[in-house]
Amino acid sequence: MEDKLHSDILHGRPFGGTAILVRESMDIYCTPVPTNNPRITCVSLTGNNSTDIILSSVYMPCSDRSPKQRIEYEATVGHMQIIVDRHIGCCFLFGGDFNVTKNYQSVCC
Repeated sequence: MEDKLHSDILHGRPFGGTAILVRESMDIYCTPVPTNNPRITCVSLTGNNSTDIILSSVYMPCSDRSPKQRIEYEATVGHMQIIVDRHIGCCFLFGGDFNVTKNYQSVCC
């Protein structure tokens, strides 16, 4: 039986996953950042000058042009904005699979 921690993890196609690997010697500078979204993994790294860098790994929904996909895409972007709003003054790096094509005429782009 799955425990509560793992029951919300998306897996299998079309669900990818996110992760951020941190070298053990760096873990004293690294703090997990709550995202409230299974499509975003996020950590805060405190630099030498006490400026935090927020690293995020994002897996956006596959583009099937359905209303459900658009709502989920917009919700994930909203959670990314919340992360930025909660960490004003930090530097940010959002990486991952955004499932969009550059300069494509769609709402998600």
